[in-house]
Amino acid sequence: MAQKKLSILDYPQVAIDFSPRIPKLKKERDKSKINVRYCLIAPFAYVHIYWDPKEYEVVYHIEEPILDKKEMHYMEQLISAMKNMINFDEVIHRTRDALFEYIDKRFKMFAVELGMDLSYESYKKIYYYLCRDFIGFNETEPFLRDYFVEDIECNGSNSPVYIVHRTFRNLKTNILFKDNQILESFVEKLAQRCGKYISYAKPILDGSLPDGSRVNATYTKDITSKGPTFTIRKFTKKPWTPPQLIGFNTLSPEMLAYLWLLIEYKMNLLIVGGTASGKTTLLNAIAFFIPPEARVVSIEDTRELNLPREN
Repeated sequence: MAQKKLSILDYPQVAIDFSPRIPKLKKERDKSKINVRYCLIAPFAYVHIYWDPKEYEVVYHIEEPILDKKEMHYMEQLISAMKNMINFDEVIHRTRDALFEYIDKRFKMFAVELGMDLSYESYKKIYYYLCRDFIGFNETEPFLRDYFVEDIECNGSNSPVYIVHRTFRNLKTNILFKDNQILESFVEKLAQRCGKYISYAKPILDGSLPDGSRVNATYTKDITSKGPTFTIRKFTKKPWTPPQLIGFNTLSPEMLAYLWLLIEYKMNLLIVGGTASGKTTLLNAIAFFIPPEARVVSIEDTRELNLPREN
């Protein structure tokens, strides 16, 4: 007896895990032996870090579901329909699970109205991209989900996105913004998520994402020759403590003891260093030495500074 084909409305909701398990990675002295693969967004997005003999360097390769022409056409139709029909004020305060359910229902409704003929496998792939782009940050969402990624850098259209990896350091990725308009739209999205505005009149952005990540972006070719650019610097939600910095061999016990004495006797300190040298990490760590009864004044407009004090 032939099995009855399921309607799109009967397809079960797809389970997506945006916070998969953090793998254990070890450093390789010989770069040509690096070959690591782990999950970023289960079960759809993975990263493959390996030595590319053609490029003669270690590369960071994002692996996501591949859409055929039919699936790509359907997805473009759905994105257009959802942008025109979704009430963003209605969904902005929803939880992540509620947003998944909301997108699932709208996806099924539009698919039926537009007469789409989708298998469940095609449905799952398109649903992933809809969730990634409407809830997350489009092509950069897998980077943001990677615990080991510290910086994400895009120097304009037709230029590969680079990342800074905790274990393997500076790596070129396979993600590329081919069109200036797409890149401009993404930079606008970054500004909106930061609660700020970027335009031709104000083409430079400096802000923070809801998770505390620092964003710097430019908008036009008048500012940068290759078009819009952006940098996203991720920060840990909990600052590193002084014992952890000793454990990492970042500082010696004697160095921390000296800094503790300086703070205890109210001496002036100036922390200076290059990009990603650990200035904020050190400042957050030694802030633990400030006495609980002290009054702290902070002149800082970014969220990466974590002062463990109520006053």
